[in-house]
Amino acid sequence: MALLLAQPATTQDLPDFGDSAGGVISPEQERHLGEDLLRHLRAHASLIEDPELEAYVGSLGTRLVTQSDYRAQQPFTFFLVDDPAINAFAAPGGFIGIHSGLFLQTEAEAELAGVLAHEIAHVTQRHMARSFERASQLSIPVAAA
Repeated sequence: MALLLAQPATTQDLPDFGDSAGGVISPEQERHLGEDLLRHLRAHASLIEDPELEAYVGSLGTRLVTQSDYRAQQPFTFFLVDDPAINAFAAPGGFIGIHSGLFLQTEAEAELAGVLAHEIAHVTQRHMARSFERASQLSIPVAAA
């Protein structure tokens, strides 16, 4: 029993349920949606374009992505939004936005890393594509009702 407890759990022990969301929206389409969102944010929101901060959040995010099983499937883009809210968000295609309020309120890199890991998981698990898939499945019953 002690030997069993001494062995660390790995993500390889988790079942793979597959990904049916690819039939609704491809990873390439997700990337285009994310690029469109980033263009929209650059035009209509205040992004923080500081090379040192961009390098820092990009480096932290990349370190986290390289520790996932998702490593080379798609590039990630991390950026800062000038917004006092303590928030972050994941957009389709690997785009992760971090609000300046969150960045300024974290007291340790681990706090920021935890939030980024959460947002990275939204992308790697294709939550947006799965949401599109669920919405498309609901449209027929909703129309029938």
